Amino acid sequence: MAKIELISLECPSCGGTMQYEKGQQKAECPYCGKAVIVSEEQKPQAHYAQPQPAQQPKKSRRSVMGTLSTIGAIILAVLAAIGIKRMNEVTADPFEFVRMEFSGISGSGMARLVNSSEGELKNIRFSLDRPRGLSNGESVFVTAEKLGGYHWTQSRKGFTVSGLDEALSSLSGLNDDVFAQFYEASGIQLEKAWKGVGSGGVPVEWSAEKHKLYLLVSDGSARNDNLLYDTYKTTVRFPNGEEREFYQAVCYKNVLKKADGSISADYSSASMENWQLGYNLGFAPSDAFYGWESLREMELEFEGMQGYRIAD
Repeated sequence: MAKIELISLECPSCGGTMQYEKGQQKAECPYCGKAVIVSEEQKPQAHYAQPQPAQQPKKSRRSVMGTLSTIGAIILAVLAAIGIKRMNEVTADPFEFVRMEFSGISGSGMARLVNSSEGELKNIRFSLDRPRGLSNGESVFVTAEKLGGYHWTQSRKGFTVSGLDEALSSLSGLNDDVFAQFYEASGIQLEKAWKGVGSGGVPVEWSAEKHKLYLLVSDGSARNDNLLYDTYKTTVRFPNGEEREFYQAVCYKNVLKKADGSISADYSSASMENWQLGYNLGFAPSDAFYGWESLREMELEFEGMQGYRIAD
């Protein structure tokens, strides 16, 4: 069988190897289809056909440009699809008619979202990152979930916590007008405490002079956030004509400073302090009264209360 003599030539278009039989004047690239007219000067040394390893053609500039063009077309198509979708959506701010309401005491406050939108926007679902355990000045972030047919200008918004009541922590800057309601409630407590007190059923005479307010603030370990003591210097005339001075205190627990600057407390829970004074002075339990024999004795008791410190 006669051997076929093949001649190899590099394709000038893609760089692949072209082969043609000796005597042929034309060769065609098996990779890109380029046809080449072979002249005598171009003919390389002939060789006999032998099994050749597969060879990948070198990518030409034209081939690379074609690939980039295809990728670019795909990207443009995707962007166009997104644009068409956006054109069919209504652009809106989901928070335009939304407000946050905060309630409770700073440190344990709660957040409530109110959506006053109308129509479909009323159906927006919102989620809060921190709905409770809030303090004034902190931030609460709200996320609006996607709603079909709408494109949000913003999907997340932060709100600053404000308006929560705060446990009273200082008496600085507060005057008697702010505490007028306490003085009124204290007067009622004093009247009740002295009513019917006396030896042998004879009522004693008494008068009270306002002394000072003491605020005890919890260090975090006490049961109450604070204790407010409204104290009085009380003069008592006993049936035998003897006069003595005592110090008395009405205690208010968990006094709050409201967002509008006012002060409030549960006045119904107000109580007189140190009942054993009258008992120690020889009065019957039913006639005993509250208080301390000296100012220093009263202040020492305040200073020694576990879990509290006296505020400025």
